[in-house]
Amino acid sequence: MSKVNRSVRLFLSYLLVNPNEKDSYLLFQNFAQRLYTGSFDRETGLDPSWLCWRPMSSSEAGKVIIHLTDFFDWLNEKRPSSAKVNPRFVGTAYDRMVDEAAYQFRRDRAFLGHAWGTQLIHSRGHFLRSRREPKVEKLEPPAFPDDRFIQLLDEGFVVAGRPSYRDILITLLGHGAGFRYSEPFHLYLTDVREDPISKGRALVEIHHPSDGEAPFDRLELDCG
Repeated sequence: MSKVNRSVRLFLSYLLVNPNEKDSYLLFQNFAQRLYTGSFDRETGLDPSWLCWRPMSSSEAGKVIIHLTDFFDWLNEKRPSSAKVNPRFVGTAYDRMVDEAAYQFRRDRAFLGHAWGTQLIHSRGHFLRSRREPKVEKLEPPAFPDDRFIQLLDEGFVVAGRPSYRDILITLLGHGAGFRYSEPFHLYLTDVREDPISKGRALVEIHHPSDGEAPFDRLELDCG
């Protein structure tokens, strides 16, 4: 109940500082957006609304919206005709604001799946769209053990009693030079040569696929 109370108070606070937002689609959409981004202007660092809301996580904002959804559903069941229908309705200004919001929520429910943007759950017979949180693995990613790397080079690439130097060199480029898995496969023979500055060492040139050039002279000779 305290969480629902907090969610309703957040919504009422937003209504108080945005009295001109009459369109229910924009009202609920903008409220949900402020939950995710906070109320401070990112360029100036100021908050002209004085709400002083910090950005919420996707999970926290989603729970606020779920609480409001359930609250509006409950209120529409209890007082389905209180807003706009009964001019002699007795209640505080906050009661009228909440009833008006619940009325708009019931009226425009079909549009709020997109504007509301909460977790994908089944809530009182209707589905709500989700803002999914990024999944972060806290464990270290799987990696080949460093203490077995030399053994891998000596024994792991031996085919019919002969070492596969191509595979060994590709493994060295990936493990020792930090190249992506696909980058060694952009290589031509002309991309690997002796380093002119440091004799006895190899100079390997990895080009971006859109910038690198194939050895056209060799291709033209083969075709001729």
